[in-house]
Amino acid sequence: MNEKMKKENQKIQPMETTKVIIENWPKDPWIKTWIPIIIALISIIVSWVSLNYTKKEFIRNTRPHVWAINAKDSNSSTNIPQQIVLRLSNSPAKIINLKVLIFSVDGSLKNEIYKSNPEGNYLRFPDEKANWQLTISPVDWNKILTTTINHSIKLERHIIIQYSSLDGGQLYNYKMVQEYVPNGNDWLDKDVQAN
Repeated sequence: MNEKMKKENQKIQPMETTKVIIENWPKDPWIKTWIPIIIALISIIVSWVSLNYTKKEFIRNTRPHVWAINAKDSNSSTNIPQQIVLRLSNSPAKIINLKVLIFSVDGSLKNEIYKSNPEGNYLRFPDEKANWQLTISPVDWNKILTTTINHSIKLERHIIIQYSSLDGGQLYNYKMVQEYVPNGNDWLDKDVQAN
């Protein structure tokens, strides 16, 4: 009898399994089940993209910005070509390297005639009322002018600043190339690069 019952159970079992699957098959369409999952996945992706964008904007808006401009006399607003005004905005900066190079440009040849490399690794804090300046000594400036004007050679000034935020994280670079215009006694920008 046991053998007979086992055989009957074996025959019935496949039918019962199929019957259970068919009876428990979801009646709702698949779209009703998957739409919330798809919406959740899209929300996660949008949140991740938004977080990365916000992080980049936060870094861009809170990092220091250092740049150079031509100096002018505050009383008479005349140009002072032997002086450079440096500015800082946003947050404090650690100045790592600051160079001012003046070249005499004769055709395609550039000859360095002046190099100023103040000591690096000092801090500057943003203040709209305060600037810091680099000035070429009157003796050096006259020497530069007499050599170039006598030989009708163009002057080119390169200002290179390398700096970081106070935590010393990413290094930022600023480079400005200017050409001297003797008639206006001023420097005109040729190229400015920054990151």
